[in-house]
Amino acid sequence: MGADKGLLATSEGNWAQAAIDKMLGLGLPVVVSVNAGQYPMYSAVFPGLELIADSPELPLKGPLLALLSVHEQRPAEDLLILACDMPHMQPSYLSRLIDQQRLHPEYDAYVFTNDGNLEPLCGLYTASGFATLMGILLGGALQRFSMKHALERLNTFSIPLSAGQQVHFRNLNAPDDLERLLPPGQTPSSP
Repeated sequence: MGADKGLLATSEGNWAQAAIDKMLGLGLPVVVSVNAGQYPMYSAVFPGLELIADSPELPLKGPLLALLSVHEQRPAEDLLILACDMPHMQPSYLSRLIDQQRLHPEYDAYVFTNDGNLEPLCGLYTASGFATLMGILLGGALQRFSMKHALERLNTFSIPLSAGQQVHFRNLNAPDDLERLLPPGQTPSSP
């Protein structure tokens, strides 16, 4: 993207704040996962908000490292996660994940599927599911560190998206993605 996606400016603040507001709107406590390099800047932008840096002890990278790092700090808690680079996400999808966990408590994780593909960065992961993943990782049996591979190792409840719902799950990862969102002549802003 060329800049920290979480701190990309919006009319209401930044992408991270937008994701935080969606969680707070559901009455949920919020923890922000950051890497060590992001910690100083996020501490300044979000004073008073709990930040958890990626654990240097865990032998992996990417979003799975972030989630397992949060799990290490909060091992008894289920985690509802939302990537900050999904700006079209609606809180109703987050509520739906919570509802599905209440209806089907026997699963380790709850995610949506987009044309049969798992959408792991908007999901609800149970503490016991994370404990299972941690055991698989520390036992050397996690062959790939992708979130999708991790979900395949868990008892995962999936909710298919209709064609009209898929736009809400679009990850924006490149400047071209931003330009398609903006009115003609406007350029993306960053911190």
